[in-house]
Amino acid sequence: MTTSRTLRGGAIAGAAAVLGLTMLAAPPSQAAASSSLCSNVITVVVRGSDEAAGTTNTATTNTALYAYRTGMGRPGPVAGDLQTVSKKTVYISGLKYAAAIGWVGLAYNNSRHGGVVALQKSLNYLATQCPNSKTALIGFSQGAHVIGDALSASSGVRPNATARGKIAAVVLYGDPMYNPTEPFVATKGLTKFGMLGTRATGDLKAFEGRLKSYCYSGDPACQGSTKRGGQNLTALNNNPTGLTIHRSYFTARSTPRVGGVNFIAGKTG
Repeated sequence: MTTSRTLRGGAIAGAAAVLGLTMLAAPPSQAAASSSLCSNVITVVVRGSDEAAGTTNTATTNTALYAYRTGMGRPGPVAGDLQTVSKKTVYISGLKYAAAIGWVGLAYNNSRHGGVVALQKSLNYLATQCPNSKTALIGFSQGAHVIGDALSASSGVRPNATARGKIAAVVLYGDPMYNPTEPFVATKGLTKFGMLGTRATGDLKAFEGRLKSYCYSGDPACQGSTKRGGQNLTALNNNPTGLTIHRSYFTARSTPRVGGVNFIAGKTG
């Protein structure tokens, strides 16, 4: 059962030290940034808390798609890099949701739930509107929380089976519901849980082969509690160093950024 806890102060965002220097592959001649919604690959980026929203709806005549062409926050470069390296046409968008945090848990929880509902509606819409497209999900901080909750087997607001089947790749960064015991975690050896608790082991089992979750050891958002239920609710509020780490997943050539791009490219062909 998905657990959410009160989150106070500071935005949830990013990661720790740069762990790798792997270069992105040279752009193939077939790569194409697409303005067509039903491209080969549709990426939906879910930004972190307090990151700026977009202004342009991807479906200007159909509000069933709750996404922007802008407003992707810090994880946006992952989608941008994918457009560069992929052999497929790639359409990128940012989920339209509040990404609020406030100073009390209610604001965060309402925002998270709104994001889950918007993501469900978007993915169901895409499955119908673009039956030949694959989807890729990229989430950071609260955005990772949103994606994990939407795809969880215990979710009451899960995309339908057709939409779930079209999800080719999911990459999470700094998930405040991080579970270090899951096989899809990118960094082995971490022992702590997300600052807001964790999902039940196996809740995302259906996506194991399509999911990668990045967490830095110094990131309080995903390593903020020694217990599964979450307890360090001010981990970011009183930890400026940890907040800097949390926001560092997307620096150029970092292992999480390059690894995420290559993972999605590999899963989407």
